This record gives sequence, C-alpha cells and structure tokens, in this order.
Amino acid sequence: MTVLAELPTRERASVIHLSLGRTFRPLKGLERLVQLFIKLLLQTPGSDKFNPERGGGLLRLAGPEMLGSPALTTAVSMSVSRTKEQIYSLQRRVPRTPPDERLLDASPQAVGYDRDTTSLLVEVRILALSGQQAVTNLTF
Repeated sequence: MTVLAELPTRERASVIHLSLGRTFRPLKGLERLVQLFIKLLLQTPGSDKFNPERGGGLLRLAGPEMLGSPALTTAVSMSVSRTKEQIYSLQRRVPRTPPDERLLDASPQAVGYDRDTTSLLVEVRILALSGQQAVTNLTF
C-alpha cells in the first residue's frame, strides 16, 4: 500500500510518499498528522483489545461486497468522520500538540472503485490547525 500526500507550499506543491517498510523515521508537523490520520482511518474497530472502539474502519470497506455499492461513499464519509472525532479526542488529552500536528478538519474529496482490479480509491483532504493541508490518495 502506498499513501501519497500533496503538501502545497507557496512556491510549489510537494509530494510525500508514506509507505509501509522496515525502516523507522520519526515524523513531525503535517507529515505526522497525515500518518496518524491514515493509521486510524484504516484501523478496524475491535482490532485493539485495549481500545476496541478505536479505528475508522476504512480497510474493511475494501471487500468485494462494498465495491460498486451505492452506499460506498456514505460508508467512507462515516469512516472519515469517525477518525476525525477520535483524533479530536486524542488531541484534547495532549494540549501542547503543535498547530501543524493538530487536526482542524478532514473530508473525503473523492471515492471510487476500479472494477478491473477491485480496488477502492479514496482521496481525503486533511487540514491542520496551522492552515497547512494535505490531500491523501489511498488505493487498496
């Protein structure tokens, strides 16, 4: 799985590739917020026995029964909303979170599916309290 996040700057738009791998590099700023958002968005509720409610549940929507369903866009919107509320709750407990790592808003921009590859395509706009924004494109 690859996640692309466009980070617009005054001079140009840059693209960050976040991929699952073996190396660890701590993130800061908007990159860290995007990472947290995507991690929670994909997490299936019930998969964490210490916090069974945590997770947006987007990954479970990738099943063949949802692909092509008219309810897919609604289900993605609900996953994004659930993820937003969970991040708000987490950030209330850590008031010193920098503004570029603090979520202001997130919204799905596009939802689709590819019948040939049975892939779910989701684009989400993430806005930080600092005014920075990223657009993530997820395909799985």
